[in-house]
Amino acid sequence: MRKVFKISGMTCVNCQRTIQIGLKKTKGVEDVDVSLVLERAIVSFDENILTKDDIVKRIKELGYDATVVEETGVLNLYLDKVDCSTDSCALLTKEDLESLKGVKKAVLDNIKQTLYIEYDKDVISAEDIMAFIRSKGYEASVLELDKTREIALKIAFGIITGILIMALNYTHILYKDYIEMILAILVQVYTAKDFYKGAIASLKAKTGNMDLLVALGSFVSIVYSSLVVFGLLKGNTFFETPTFLVSFVLIGKLIEYRLKKKASAYLKNITSLNLRSARVLKGDEEVVVDSYSLKEGDIVLFKAGDRVSLDIVVKEGSAYIDTSFINGEFEPVLVKEGDSVISGSLVKSGYIKGVVVNIAEKSFINELVRASNLSLEKKPNIQQIADKVSSYFVQAIILISSFVFVVWKIVGVPTQEALNYAVSTLVISCPCAMGIAVPISVMVAVSMAFKNGILIKNASALETLYKADTFVLDKTGTLTEGTFKVVKEDIEDDKEKVCSLVKSIERFSNHPIGKALYEHCKDYKDIDNLKCEEIEGFGIKCEDIYITDVSFWGKDITKKAIGIGTKEKLMGVFYLEDAISPYAKDFIKSLKQRNKQVILCSGDTENNVKYIANALGIENYYASMSPVDKSNLIKDLKAKNHIVCMVGDGINDAKAMALADVGIAVSKALDAAKVSTDIVISNGGLEKIIYLLNLTDKFMKNVKQNLFWAFGYNAVMIPFAAGLFSKYGLYVEPEFAGLIMGFSSVSVVLNAMRLSKA
Repeated sequence: MRKVFKISGMTCVNCQRTIQIGLKKTKGVEDVDVSLVLERAIVSFDENILTKDDIVKRIKELGYDATVVEETGVLNLYLDKVDCSTDSCALLTKEDLESLKGVKKAVLDNIKQTLYIEYDKDVISAEDIMAFIRSKGYEASVLELDKTREIALKIAFGIITGILIMALNYTHILYKDYIEMILAILVQVYTAKDFYKGAIASLKAKTGNMDLLVALGSFVSIVYSSLVVFGLLKGNTFFETPTFLVSFVLIGKLIEYRLKKKASAYLKNITSLNLRSARVLKGDEEVVVDSYSLKEGDIVLFKAGDRVSLDIVVKEGSAYIDTSFINGEFEPVLVKEGDSVISGSLVKSGYIKGVVVNIAEKSFINELVRASNLSLEKKPNIQQIADKVSSYFVQAIILISSFVFVVWKIVGVPTQEALNYAVSTLVISCPCAMGIAVPISVMVAVSMAFKNGILIKNASALETLYKADTFVLDKTGTLTEGTFKVVKEDIEDDKEKVCSLVKSIERFSNHPIGKALYEHCKDYKDIDNLKCEEIEGFGIKCEDIYITDVSFWGKDITKKAIGIGTKEKLMGVFYLEDAISPYAKDFIKSLKQRNKQVILCSGDTENNVKYIANALGIENYYASMSPVDKSNLIKDLKAKNHIVCMVGDGINDAKAMALADVGIAVSKALDAAKVSTDIVISNGGLEKIIYLLNLTDKFMKNVKQNLFWAFGYNAVMIPFAAGLFSKYGLYVEPEFAGLIMGFSSVSVVLNAMRLSKA
């Protein structure tokens, strides 16, 4: 069984490791993927050994809060009024909601634009409720618990208490030291509670994290000052230091929390999508059913306010649809009879009745959700290195801090001063910045790709694409438009018979040429019971009839020509044209500017391939390549230590793409689920690959900047905190060390968010 768990309380990559390691050691757990940036864990487990409640309990034992992501019967929603230009848009009321069968309670706050609903999940689904809300002219999104107020209160309490402690230092009231001690301990119990909780969890898991450094620094300061109060040590108290320390660290964490929440919003919205409802007609009555119960060929209906839950082809009606959520195109598009509509589109006005072309499990939106869940599972190599360093960083800092204290005591400075330097060294060190340097950039880059109709199924593909030095390109449908059209026919035999054969043979073809032949002959009658087989890299054979390139019959024609006939006799020839993509020249230019080797590899004839290669300035090309030949070419290039990217349609080139280091499939959104490559261009063509290349360049630059800052910050600030330059008056007090540490993580998140403008 595979379940998704929402986790709160993770502050850095080592928290992520704590949960990952803790769950992997749990009997019955088969696989674990924990995401710091998405604040969730995907766990595969043996349901005969464990239950989902056992896993929640185990995560809580590790020091973090967890809940299972599933339909609970409660919805907390944020409502956003959309552009309403139809009669279906009306004011949403509490009475409207409670009139829905299955809704028990609705609490609507029009000022805060929030909605709380309790419902019977056996009677009505969350998506049914969301669809009803959209029909009233609102867009609804799940409202996550906002921790801003909670964190702000902890900060305020800590700072006010710190100021009070400082003020007490200048008074001579009785028992002032004891009052300061009690106030400082209260701050540790309330404001710093989560730091201690995380520190204990990391110690149990035998890992280290930022919480451990902050908690240790605060605890040491509190203990030292308390021992002075009780007369067990000589010196001065400094209760204000741990008080301000945890407060200032929280200021940085609050800003980071807000920024990360904004950066991850798009991916979280995708992963929480659950389009389960669709309208069907039963007689004259409209009935809402579970979209997963429908099959290909069923007729469904969508009205204004509905988000389309299945991939369909419109059979009746017309509507303006908004596809901005899935491809970034904000201009509403008019769809009418014969047009395709992909799931996830929002019907702005009108209505459409359509035939289902992909079942729910294979729909585009389901593939988008699946891709968003998988995209962050496989880490780029550069992230694995950063994680490795982070995992040892905390232990190293504790040793360095101890060393700093010992050295300063040997030098002869007072214990309080030596302790200040040691505590500053502990808290100024920031494993968080190193831990989130790569994943936060990955998350923003993947979100931007999704918004532009590019499905990234494996985030490590971004790094591989950047490093790829050789691009192997398919011709048909990649460098060309892939929309073949029969422009001429030369039929020597009975035309009715020939065209009927072509129609029947190519009826279910996915190849652009097969589709063009079928479209040309679709008005002729069908021939049943033909026994056909597709021969890779050749064509189709049906009993003694062949459909393939005319060179099979010894013809040498410069144009694209497909013949039909027996081995002995050519019955007819169909001449086709396929225009070069208007973005092809820019794409090839973009690759050459990056010093990439470009190879054109096609199953087409020598003349056709040479023409395209010359037109686009491609020096290396291969013609008449079967799928096996393409696979062997990829193998040969990799054997010569090339990092290879294969670009094709993802279906006919599947074997070669699987062998390449990274594959990019230029596919239609309706075919997204059929493609198993790392990257799928679901909306557009070569122009999107140009965008993707630019995005990967900016992504890798951004990651390097983040890592340089994260490592550079620690390399520069630790010596200052340790008092190395104190004789010049340059040092950092512990509380300000905590503030600086918090802002180091903020700077990494801010830098990563610049990718959102890519």
